[in-house]
Amino acid sequence: MCLATSGPGGIHLLNGLYDAKLDGQPVLAITGLPYHDLIGTKTQQDVELDKLFTDVTVYNARVMEAAHVKNVSDLACRAALGYRGVAHITFPVDFQELEVSEPETQRNVSQHTSNIFSVEAGLQNKKNLDLAADILNVGEKIAILAGRGA
Repeated sequence: MCLATSGPGGIHLLNGLYDAKLDGQPVLAITGLPYHDLIGTKTQQDVELDKLFTDVTVYNARVMEAAHVKNVSDLACRAALGYRGVAHITFPVDFQELEVSEPETQRNVSQHTSNIFSVEAGLQNKKNLDLAADILNVGEKIAILAGRGA
């Protein structure tokens, strides 16, 4: 996990985040933004980091209110671990000190993401792979149903 302020602080993370992306390492990057009503007004350090980080991330979100934090944080961590890449969350400075609240909309059900995390399947040992290859090589009409980790 890494943390940076808005503007230049977030920009300085990019070199390390590209290293993580290319190395397939899960990282959660949290950055700040100017006050929400000053975003896009060319105020000091007004860099829309969620747009800047698009290329380097497997998940990228701007927190829009306190009720948004739980779902975004959960999805960011899952994406970073599941896709072995960079996830990024950015918060306007005035939202950073708000207490996390319950969702305000009917469609945002509290804790609606799964509490189950699946780890990547990994590779079989060489003996099992050779055995599978032998079976496939003698077949005439082969169908492969490949799932997670294939």
